[in-house]
Amino acid sequence: GTPRLNVGRQLLSQYGCVRCHLIKQPDGTTVLATDNPPPLAHVAEKTSREWIFAWIKDPQAYFPSATMPNFALSDDDARDLSAALFAQSTPSRVSIPAVVPAAKVQGVEVQQLGARLYGEALCASCHAPPTALQNVAGNLVRRNLGPDLTRLGSKVKSSWLEAWLRDPSAYNPETAMPHYRFNAQQVGP
Repeated sequence: GTPRLNVGRQLLSQYGCVRCHLIKQPDGTTVLATDNPPPLAHVAEKTSREWIFAWIKDPQAYFPSATMPNFALSDDDARDLSAALFAQSTPSRVSIPAVVPAAKVQGVEVQQLGARLYGEALCASCHAPPTALQNVAGNLVRRNLGPDLTRLGSKVKSSWLEAWLRDPSAYNPETAMPHYRFNAQQVGP
């Protein structure tokens, strides 16, 4: 209930989450993060509360080079933090499509289509795994521009990913990701 959400809000401050995530000060000015953490304003659209709980418990278990520290939180504290984040999540202006399971898109396996688009759009130029120095074409990749996409399917909702790929800046105006203008067949029904 509400008392647990209040505890979660206090923990956001106590554990220093505001050192990495964008916050507004009472005078209206903003404090910018020193790295590029994802915005949390619409987190409920993007992922599940269970995923947030697991991430808060141990960020490096999901992504070994995660910059968010492992605060060695108790289960209760991690549960309260994830509840507070979800309670504070607001709907974005982006139209999140209904989830429609699809195994094929006009005779092409979705996985094959995704791999082809990933290559054609040169996604690895910004979204290289931490150990990658070259993409499959042998070109040096620009690291640290976009997050590593390894295990993305276990993190984000497919409906959110579809909306993100349709227009990243509609969801996050500060993103460096370009608008590729993928068509409906490429990103979903």
